[in-house]
Amino acid sequence: TEYLKLLNQERQLLDPNVRFHVSGGAVIRRIIANYRPED
Repeated sequence: TEYLKLLNQERQLLDPNVRFHVSGGAVIRRIIANYRPED
């Protein structure tokens, strides 16, 4: 879960997929391991 909080040099969320969804208002409540393993 700490990975989700990592920031890049611009102080934005490091993971582009997480950044996209959070910037649109999503809230990450929990991580589900292997939910979509093909991604």
